[in-house]
Amino acid sequence: MSCSELPTQRGASRLRAARLTIIAAAMLGLVLAGCTGVAPRITLAPTRVAPRTISVGDRLSYAIVLLGKGQVQAASDQIGAVLAEDPKQPTAQLLLSEIERNPKLILGEHSHAYRVRPGETMTSMAQRFLGDDKLFYALARLNGIAIPDEPLSGRIIQIPGAAPRAIRARVQKPTSPPPTKREEPSTTAQRTPAVVAWRLRI
Repeated sequence: MSCSELPTQRGASRLRAARLTIIAAAMLGLVLAGCTGVAPRITLAPTRVAPRTISVGDRLSYAIVLLGKGQVQAASDQIGAVLAEDPKQPTAQLLLSEIERNPKLILGEHSHAYRVRPGETMTSMAQRFLGDDKLFYALARLNGIAIPDEPLSGRIIQIPGAAPRAIRARVQKPTSPPPTKREEPSTTAQRTPAVVAWRLRI
C-alpha cells in the first residue's frame, strides 16, 4: 500500500464511522421515543355487584313499622312493591285495605268504649280484641289516631264489637233451715196428769 492511498482509506473509515453514528443516533432516538411515550392504560371492567334483593317479608315488616310511625306514603310504596311482584299477597292486601278503606267497613259498625291500660299498644289491642295484630292501623284510624305508636295509656278509645258482659255475681238462693221434727209428747208425759189425778182421788 502506497502512502498516497492512506488518506483515501482514512476518509472512507471516517465516512463509515459517521454513517454508523447517524444510524446509532436514529436508533437511539426511536428507543427514547418509545420509552417516553404514554403507556396504554389497562382499564379493568368494573366488578358488578348484584343488587341486594329485599324479600317480601322485609318489605312488609318495614311497611308495618312505617305505618306505626304514621308515614303512610312510604308504607304504601313498600306495599305497592310487594303487590307488583305478587298481587295476591294476603298481608299486603290487608295493609293496603286498612290504608284506603273506611275502617268501619273492615272492623264493623258497632264498638264500645275502652280505657287503654299501661303498656298496651294498638298492636297488642288488635291482637287481643280483633285476633289479628296486623289490624292495628284500621283500629287506629277508627279512633282518629294518626300515629299508632304514640303512648295511649289512660286514653279512652273505641273497640269494635259489643262490650263484654260484666261478670255477674253469683246470687246464692237462701237456704231454709231443715224442718224441725215435732216432738210428740211421750207416753209418760201423757199419763202423768191421769196418774196425778188418780192419786188425788185417794
